[in-house]
Amino acid sequence: LCRLQELRSSAADQQANSQQAAADKCDKDYTDTAADEITAMDVYLAAKAGDGFALELVDEAAFYLGIGVTTAVHLIDPGIVLLGGAMNFGGTGCPVGRRFLKGVVDEFQRRTFDNVAAGTHIDYATLGGDAGYIGAAAFARQNLQSQ
Repeated sequence: LCRLQELRSSAADQQANSQQAAADKCDKDYTDTAADEITAMDVYLAAKAGDGFALELVDEAAFYLGIGVTTAVHLIDPGIVLLGGAMNFGGTGCPVGRRFLKGVVDEFQRRTFDNVAAGTHIDYATLGGDAGYIGAAAFARQNLQSQ
């Protein structure tokens, strides 16, 4: 996503027929949209519709998250990494979500040792927006039981 501004600027330089082909794949025309007005949901919907630029953004986000996951795993060796929040691109139930997760896992495996990759599972969290509440309740329960 860090290349969004750069790629958005270069998109304006494309030929009219390639712009029309991209617009035909999306429900929304982003030609006159400022980069800071494009949301992750816009990228997801465009990627789901098959937009090549949006799929590039999904792949780039997966690449950088894969690097971050590798760093975190090398620091704390958690055994499992759960990706949560809005950046799941539809999760495993959607082709874009599966592509994103595969990109993260592939980058992680490319950058880590074989034994670390074999001992680390990367997947999407399944609790969604309630994860914080559930975690807080579990923490409170654990503290009450230890008193």
